[in-house]
Parts: sequence; structure tokens; C-alpha cells
Amino acid sequence: MSIGLAWSFATFCALGLVRAGFPIPNAQSRIGCVDGLRGYLALSVLIYHFILWIEVTRLGGEWSRPRLTFLDSLGPGAVNLFFMTTGFVFYPRILQGITGVNWTVVYISRLFRIVPLVAMSIILISLVVLIRLNFQVRAPWSETLANMGRWIVCWDEPALFGYAESASLNAGVLWSLWYEWLFYIFVLPLCAAAMTLRPTFAPTWTVPLGMITLALLLRPLSLFTLISYLPMFGVGMIAYEVAARPALAQRLRGSSASLVAMTCLVLGAVVFGGSLRLACHALFFVCVACGNSLWKLLQTSSARALGELSYGVYLMHGLVLSILFVDVAAYLSAIPAAMMLIVVLPAAVALAILLTLATFLMIERPFIALGKRFATSFLASRAKPMAKLAS
Repeated sequence: MSIGLAWSFATFCALGLVRAGFPIPNAQSRIGCVDGLRGYLALSVLIYHFILWIEVTRLGGEWSRPRLTFLDSLGPGAVNLFFMTTGFVFYPRILQGITGVNWTVVYISRLFRIVPLVAMSIILISLVVLIRLNFQVRAPWSETLANMGRWIVCWDEPALFGYAESASLNAGVLWSLWYEWLFYIFVLPLCAAAMTLRPTFAPTWTVPLGMITLALLLRPLSLFTLISYLPMFGVGMIAYEVAARPALAQRLRGSSASLVAMTCLVLGAVVFGGSLRLACHALFFVCVACGNSLWKLLQTSSARALGELSYGVYLMHGLVLSILFVDVAAYLSAIPAAMMLIVVLPAAVALAILLTLATFLMIERPFIALGKRFATSFLASRAKPMAKLAS
């Protein structure tokens, strides 16, 4: 109930932003209902980490995955759906084949989309770390700068300025961005090459299906950790294939499909783990990708606003939670642990949304626009020599 209250409060906050003039995408543009889903996924991760903070600071537990299936699904389950979203969004590039994509433009856009906000988060985290250390740096600057480099590429999150708990300041979320980068650098072009080289009689969906099958077969060998996440990316690609078939997509947009989708989401959250959870999440995501708004919920202006802020909420919420549970913990000590979800969680949601709003308007959106201009300029510069050759 308290978790539902947090989601409702976030929706109310987002509605306030929309009425204040926050720019949101058209309900029919870009990736449709998947846009509306992203915001609630980011909120789920926030709630998941909030519960972990209560476990660590109030109940004497450790920072580890909860035993309860529902609580575990809020974090890792939401990230799985984020990976499906990535596969869905970038599958059109794969369909173009290895030679049909300007890969330089793809990587320019990803660079300007991901790195600036990561850099901003590192700056804010560094400031909090220095304040906690009373500006007494505990490590050589060469070590700190090297560690910052590992943060910026999302490889891992070692200590900054010698502060061992640095990763707790963003709840350790950069690990998923590392796998996003691996997807862009390796999986995306390899799948595009497979699409180009596939036999003419083989339908396009055999490429993602083959990747999913191969990953599931190789997963027990534990060769590379990326293999564990390939099925999620593949499900997103399959979802695009299903959405591209109007008759099938229309059936998956109906009220009956909404009920099936929600049932799968609940089963994946409460009952199942492992491969069965993946199957439940896959069916749920395919329905949403086909335009199922879950009784209009994912098409509301609030959902679309939260979707716009989802990357920032995902990246910045850990900073808000760390400050609440460490720096101002003394002011919250009178609140019983059982009441934290009701009293403090909505405040954490509001603060995370406000911080994300600022970073979205000042960092994220300007750099996305700059990346588009840079990519356009690159294409124009490449077109001029080609025009001269043609003449």
C-alpha cells in the first residue's frame, strides 16, 4: 500500500510539472506506451533502494538483494525491463543491416545522451564526499582521477577521494549502463551483421530469437556476464517484430490483453523468479510495446513526463537517498522504520524528481540537442566530398 502511495505521489508530482509547462513527447510519437512505462520503472528502482537503505540503517541488515520476490522484482526486475526497452528502441538499426547504419552517428548520439548526466552525477557525488570528509582527501589525486575515469565509463564505482562508501551515493546503478555500452558496442553491430548475412528465406525475427536461444544455452557456462542480459535485449527486439504486425499488435492492445499483461507483471513480481519471471516480463513488455496502455495509464501526461525524467531519476535518486539516510539521518531517527515508507518515501520521490528536473533542463536536454546538431554536422561534412565526387 505504501509503495502504491509513492507511485501515486510521483504521478501527482509529474502532473504538476506538466501543468507548469514541462515539455512531454506526443502520446503517439517515439516509442508510445514504452515511454510511459520507463518512468515507473525508474521509480521502482528508487523504491527498491529506499527499502535497502531501511534494511541497512534501521534493521541491521546488509546491502543485498531482498529474499522477498516482490521486493527483488522492484529493482532487478525493473532493470530487466529497461534492457528490453533498449532492445526495442535500437532494433530498427539492426533491421537496416551492418552497412545500412551510420555507426558514427549512433555512437555520437549515445555519447551525448549518456555521458553528460553521468559526469554531472559524479560532480555532485564528489561534492558530497568532500563535505563528508571535511575536504580532507584520503587518497592521491592520481588515484581519484583514475577512479573517476572508471565511473565515467560505467565500468565500476571505486572509492572517490579515498571515501570507501562512494558507490552508495548513487546506489551503485552504473553497472547497468556498463551493459548498455556493451550492447551498443558489440551486440548491436553483431546483430546488424547477422541480419545482413542471414539467408534470404529466414525471417528477420530469427536473428533476435537466435540470440536469445544462444544466450540461454550459454548462460550456465558463465563465460561472460553480458550473456545473462542478452535475453532481455532480445525480448525487446522480438517485441518490435510483434508490434510491426498490425493484426497481432491490435489484439495485444485490447482490454483482455491488458488483464493478461497485468497478471504476468504481478506473477513476475510476487510468485516467480529466474526464467519464469523473464517469461512473465517478456509477455508484459510485448503488450506494452504493441501500444497497450494498461487502461490509458501509460498514455497519461504524468506517465510521459516521468518517462522523460526516467534516466535522471535512475541516475540521481541514489544521491537523494544517501543524503536522507546518512547526512540528515539524525532528523529522521524519531520516525519508526515501519513508517518510513509512508512518511519519508514520498519526500524522497519528490526530491528525486526535483533534482532530476533541474538536471534534465540544464544538462540532459541541452546535450541531447547538441548531440543531434553534432551528428547533423558530421553527416553534412561527409556529404560534401561525396557530392564533389558525383560531380
